[in-house]
Order: sequence, then C-alpha cells, then structure tokens
Amino acid sequence: MTEKMLAPCYLTPVEYNVLRIIQNSPDISAAEMRKRLFVSAPSIAEIIASLTKKGYLKKERHAKDSRVYQLSLLPKGEIQIKMAQEVIQDTLCHLKLTDAKLQTIAVALNSLQLSLLQFGYAK
Repeated sequence: MTEKMLAPCYLTPVEYNVLRIIQNSPDISAAEMRKRLFVSAPSIAEIIASLTKKGYLKKERHAKDSRVYQLSLLPKGEIQIKMAQEVIQDTLCHLKLTDAKLQTIAVALNSLQLSLLQFGYAK
C-alpha cells in the first residue's frame, strides 16, 4: 500500500493500519498499538496525535490506570476506513490476481502471523 494510493483518503499507510487495528480491537492502548506496529513510542505518539487532530480517533486515559491511554475510533475515522477500503479493493481488482495467487498470498500471510504469534509479536 502506498502513500499515493491512500492520498485521496487523507491517510498514510501507517495511519490506515492504526485505524484498522483500533476498529478490530476497540479501546486498545497506545502501548499495545506500538507493539503491534513495531514502532517507537515517539513514532506512535506522533501518529496518534495526527489522527486525533484530524478527528479520526479519541485518546483517553484508562479508567483504572491513568498511565495508560486507550484509543477509540470516532465516526469520522470510521468513514475514512471505509473510503480507504474501497480504494484498496479497487486497486486489488485492477491487479487481476487469480484465485490461486490470492490463496498463496493468504497462506503466506497466515504463516507469518503464526510465526509472529509464536514469538510473542502479535495477538
């Protein structure tokens, strides 16, 4: 996924990934997000600040642990995810990958995910 592809959605690829992770893991902490994306604390803070400023997500202190920030999507963020998914889907359609190639990619990604899980890098 390239910057150019997501430019009409006003998202960078890493911002899109952050929004997707939040969509799939509501109230995820900033620290957990950083681990999932393999980025530094200053990097995730900058990404979160950008998405918050754009009105795509909300960052709140955890009710039980004030050291922890929870992230959640705002309606505008949901809209941007849908826009980006449409752009990505349209791009994939233009690639004209066969079902066999898509299956090979899916198997490879599944294998990668299992490896990451085995070493504690993913959930």
